[in-house]
Amino acid sequence: MKDMKKRYVGLLIAAALMAQPLTAYAAGSVSSRPSHDNSSSRSESLKTGKLEQSAAPVVNNGGAAASGSVSFATDNNALREAGLSWDLIDKINTINAGTEALYRTIGTNNMVGYVPLAPVQTALAGDGVSLNLYVPNLVEGLNDVQILYYNQTTKAWELMAPSSINYATKEVSVNLSGTTPFTIVYKK
Repeated sequence: MKDMKKRYVGLLIAAALMAQPLTAYAAGSVSSRPSHDNSSSRSESLKTGKLEQSAAPVVNNGGAAASGSVSFATDNNALREAGLSWDLIDKINTINAGTEALYRTIGTNNMVGYVPLAPVQTALAGDGVSLNLYVPNLVEGLNDVQILYYNQTTKAWELMAPSSINYATKEVSVNLSGTTPFTIVYKK
């Protein structure tokens, strides 16, 4: 009898796992996601659209970090191997898809009005590194350009002011350490 119950439970789990990929990517209707924070419909206008990888910042130090060494990851498997949770990887993919306002994706109202200039990348750095990033979409006149990064210690998305911004060369300088998902954002 116990073997039969184990087989039945095993079949139920297998069926649930096979059905999950079929339902995980279904889009909800607008009416199925009402605002819970009394925000206006203006927040929906802050959807960014898909962020192309060609807009991603690149290290502009002759291919090397200014101090220390760093590599970047965007592939889901590489992010998982770097120790990021599937929930965080899903949020990164949602930000990069541009299908939802940034503050809704990361779950904090202090990000209302911010939009990403580039897709989220994950810096894989041992010790702290200082990077000069070339950001193709960086133009003068953008309000409150910041680095939005995921703090592994606090398990929260946080804003950090760049070390410097050079609009003429379209460069942003930033100090990062450890495994750090980040993007450059500005306030509309």
